Amino acid sequence: MTYRFSQNDQFDYEILLALGAAWRQGADVGEVLATAAAVADGDGEAWFTAWVELARRVREQAGRSAAAGRTVSARDALLRAAGYFGTALVGVDAVADPERRLAEVFPEHRACLDRFLTSLDPPAEPVAIPYENTPLPGYLVSPPGAPGPLPTLIANNGSDGPLSSAWTLLGAPAVARGYRVLLFDGPGQQSMLFERGVTFRPD
Repeated sequence: MTYRFSQNDQFDYEILLALGAAWRQGADVGEVLATAAAVADGDGEAWFTAWVELARRVREQAGRSAAAGRTVSARDALLRAAGYFGTALVGVDAVADPERRLAEVFPEHRACLDRFLTSLDPPAEPVAIPYENTPLPGYLVSPPGAPGPLPTLIANNGSDGPLSSAWTLLGAPAVARGYRVLLFDGPGQQSMLFERGVTFRPD
């Protein structure tokens, strides 16, 4: 593929990833393309700011939809907002005072994801997976109308991917096919690293 959205390899990849999330309502193509164009030649600060601003606008849309009783629109907007917050965090190392900005934005990402997952039918079940002194946080997501034992997909995420991406790439299509799905943060991933300081292990 010869077209690039950004000369920055990481940013180009993240834009492609965001576009790929559209098939499961994890992004809107127009929102992604407009934001990508605005930061095509930008630095990490511009990237972070643009995606956070988009995420907050979409979160506000979710609130307006919920207040009007449009539950599907609200749910989809929450997932998009979570994804955009996650995309913003790719550039957090390049901003001024990255630890403070991470501490502000990551909880916003996770709150949108929490609200999305608990709005599913049936709502996702929060789980705590035993791990040394700090349990791994996760969610067990089931297909509608299927109580009892089911085949379960354990969605092992990548090194720095948010759970919103794990949902659109792995979880949602599996649930649609009748699987139960376990989403979680392992050592060195997202909340385990950002909030609990637990790093990767070689094993």
